[in-house]
Amino acid sequence: MAAYNCCFSHDSHQEDDGEESADVEYTTVQLRLWKLEEQEDAGEAAPACSRQCRIRPAEVLRRLEAPALELASGLTELQVLEWCQPRMIELATDYIREIHPPPETVLMDIMEAPEDVEEGVRRSTEVMTPASEEAIGGVERVIGGEGECPICLEKDEEEEKGFACMPCSHSFHVKCIQVWLRISRFCPLCRFPMPC
Repeated sequence: MAAYNCCFSHDSHQEDDGEESADVEYTTVQLRLWKLEEQEDAGEAAPACSRQCRIRPAEVLRRLEAPALELASGLTELQVLEWCQPRMIELATDYIREIHPPPETVLMDIMEAPEDVEEGVRRSTEVMTPASEEAIGGVERVIGGEGECPICLEKDEEEEKGFACMPCSHSFHVKCIQVWLRISRFCPLCRFPMPC
């Protein structure tokens, strides 16, 4: 079960004359975290905090890394548990991809599910420990790797990017897994622990 539930909405992107306006260069994603405060009778939703992220819809459409990193930064500032962030980022970018033309503003309401918070805090503390530089440098590079990187969701079209294979046999772009392991020592797919 996830520790959070997400809901999305966006502004209607039309000019006064009813025609659609030109594509926007940036979309502002307003992240709003809501916490369920337990009371004697029933839980009541209350907004806890919010952050804004500016991302380029063109980069979202091309599945570049920058929008995901910007959203991850905003979610981290909201103290959203790290192990929940990849799915939230995927949901947000999928939502933006489906809207034509891209909206100027997207609201992402995140509701904390209290029954999972203690487990999430424990897991988040584990996840926030980076792998050692020796372990990062020791990740095996794969020649001729193919397919989609699970971190950035891009196919390896440029030969110089290359893939790296973790000891658990999961493969990622070299650059992507190096950035990941400097934040968390766990494999993003199976949570295999790298030395820290």
